[in-house]
Parts: sequence; C-alpha cells; structure tokens
Amino acid sequence: MSTSKYLLALSGVVMSLPLIAAAQPQAIAVGAMKLIPTVNVQHKYDDNIFSQAADEVSSSITTLKPQLQLLADQDANQVALTYRGDYGRYASSSDDNYADHTFSLDASLEANDQNRFAINGSFAKLHDARGEGSSEGVIASSRAEPDEYDAQSLSGIYDFGRASSLLGIELSADTTDIEYQNNLAETQFRNRTDTGLAGKLYGRLAPKTRFFVALAQTDIEYDKLPLSGETLNGEEQNVSVGADWDITGKTSGSVQIGRLSKDFDDAVRSDANLTTWNAALNWTPRTYSTISLSAAKKPSETNGTGSFIERSDYSAQWNHAWSDDLRSNLNVGFGKDDYADDPRSDDRASYGFSVSYDVDRWINVSAGYSYTERDSNNNTFDFERSQVMLSVNLNL
Repeated sequence: MSTSKYLLALSGVVMSLPLIAAAQPQAIAVGAMKLIPTVNVQHKYDDNIFSQAADEVSSSITTLKPQLQLLADQDANQVALTYRGDYGRYASSSDDNYADHTFSLDASLEANDQNRFAINGSFAKLHDARGEGSSEGVIASSRAEPDEYDAQSLSGIYDFGRASSLLGIELSADTTDIEYQNNLAETQFRNRTDTGLAGKLYGRLAPKTRFFVALAQTDIEYDKLPLSGETLNGEEQNVSVGADWDITGKTSGSVQIGRLSKDFDDAVRSDANLTTWNAALNWTPRTYSTISLSAAKKPSETNGTGSFIERSDYSAQWNHAWSDDLRSNLNVGFGKDDYADDPRSDDRASYGFSVSYDVDRWINVSAGYSYTERDSNNNTFDFERSQVMLSVNLNL
C-alpha cells in the first residue's frame, strides 16, 4: 500500500471517530474501596490480517477495550479485582470478530518491613487470530474462525529482607493452564499445563545497586500427543546471575544471564542446553525524554514446527514529551527464531511510531503506524504487514 493511501486511510479514521478518551483515571468511592473504570476505542487499517506471504487480505478493524478495577489499599497492602475486555470487529471479515475477557485478582501484602507477599490469579477467554499460533502460514486459510482458548494462571511470591538489607531472598511458584475450545482437530495438541518454582538470593552492592543468583525449574505437560506421536512433555532448569540498578534517577536497568537445560521425556526429541539472557536499560537525559533498550534470548513452546523455538529479541524505543499534553513514541525491533529438530529459521523485524495528545484530563487521542515483517527460510511463513491506527481513551 502506498504512503499516500496510508495517509488517506488515517485521515478517514480521524474523521470517523469522536474525540473521546482517557488520560488520567479517576476513582469512584465504593465504601472503603475504589472503582476505576477506563475504556479504549481503536480504529485501524490492516493490509494483511492473516499474515500471509501472498494473496493478502486487508480490512479495517474496530476494537473496544473496557476495564473495571476494584481497588482496596491500606498502607503497604493492596488488593485489586480487575476485568479487562477486548472486543474486535472486522469490516471485511466478520468470521474473525472476537470477544476476549480477562478476570484477575492481585494482592500485595506486607506483614512487616522484612516479609512481603504477592498473590496473582487470573482466568481469561482469549483467541489466536487466524495466521497466528498453530494457524500461521498458509494454514490460516484452512481455519473457519480464530482459535479460542481458556487460560488460567496462579502465582505467589514471598520476599524476605528489608529494602536496605545486605542480603535477601525471594521464593516464587506459578502454574498456567491453557485449554483450546474450538478447531480441536488442530488445537487439541496445544493444550498444556506449565508449573514453575524459582528462588532468588540477592545482595546489595550499593544503595541503588544489587546483584542476584537465581534458580528456576518449569515442568511442561501436554494433554495429548501430537500427530507425530512424540510427546512435547519435559522440563526446563535455569541457573542465572544478574544485577539491577537505578543511578541518579537518570539511568536504571537490569541484566541477567544464565544457562538453561531443556529435557524432553521422549528420547526422540533433542535435549538442549542454551545460554539465556534478559537485559533492559532506561536512560532519561531529561525528565520529559526516555530512551529504552532491551534484549532477550529464551526458549518458547512450538506452534507445531520442531520441538521448541529458540527465540532472540532486541528492541529500542524513544518516548518524548513535547509539552504537558503532547507526547510521541518511536520504536524499532528485530529478532530471530530457530526451530529445534527442524531446519526452519525466521528473521523478524518491526518498527512504528505514534503521537498522543491529552485533549483534557479525561480525554486522550493517539495516532500511529506500525510495520512488521518475517523472513523465513521456508517462504510459506514470510509476510509483511502494515497498520495505521487511531486510538481514543476515556475515563471519569
């Protein structure tokens, strides 16, 4: 699609939506608690809604994202019950309309200045758009509708040690269960439960710098054997070291590097030992301008190709406030996916920009453009995709 057509599409979007939105959410008193409602409305044009290498299908898409949060806080203790909705309507492909819902409960409790707890639980009804997940590539055309699934998660963290302590410890546990609800001939093989345990010992090097040593283990159990008959069940064990810091209020960040072993229950699949890392740096040369850099390498579960994906990601973004009301964002990213036990390898790239303006305390409007690309050695997975979008936000 040419640049002039993108500008024309964006101008049409701007003229078709009312400027109603939200910037700084306000709360409604409900007894001793607070109710915080917000809503986001977005209209965008997508020139390749199924992420296809050829015969691309385009559509304009309107989404509505309401959120209701009931919040109770006292001193350092906080409990939040939240509903997030995501409703999408495709102008040119009504079969791809969706309605996602997420309910979550988050609690942060501090028994005293040495003992802190966090508990998080959620239940969600979500979807994978056609062309994503197990329907990526040319398989998208074989699905009559998006893949829908339920996701349940529960996690807990115990943190011992004062903020000023030389040493501290953090223990955590989590579990996530994913169950697909339709297109079961293809999706039933992706149902799984992940259960993780982790421990972290950290020490303070300076008032705003600390190091840590971490151990983590995740058990991965699939409900059904894939069509190949070779189970994807297994476990991951990761040993890592790292540090985080916040220097003079201008530079903050963290870095973590480790060694991960991925062991499968089925001897036919190749076990792996990987070097993993996760790094983030935020630089704020001015109070109104921030540059953020990030890099990560880790394994992820396969969508159907190979035994797992060894994924690397790198990104940079610049957030700048031109005034109290006007802000901009520029971002760029690239990555690589290597598929274990399969020759497939993908290179990914993306970039985008957006501008946001606070019309009033309760009204914000933003416009933007994004581009994503995948270049695979299996050209059935290649695609280029561009989106032009306008978002408005509303709160009380």
